[in-house]
Amino acid sequence: MNKKVDDNDIVVLQNLQQQYNSLLIEAGRLYLAQNELDTSRSDFDKRFSEFRSSEQEITKRMNEKYGEGTIDLENKEFISA
Repeated sequence: MNKKVDDNDIVVLQNLQQQYNSLLIEAGRLYLAQNELDTSRSDFDKRFSEFRSSEQEITKRMNEKYGEGTIDLENKEFISA
């Protein structure tokens, strides 16, 4: 036998359902944002790794050409270590 549910209980259950739906939407947004962040971080890591490799290659080449030391870019001079 079916029993009538109080209107107040229906409102409570509807509010609970709306809260759940809002949480699902927020979870989806967070997931998408995290996915985008992960992709961006992966791209950054790749570019940074390429930068490091290039930096090491250039440093090696400069050391072979000028020896140990630093290069003053402003004055365009090599300063021996």
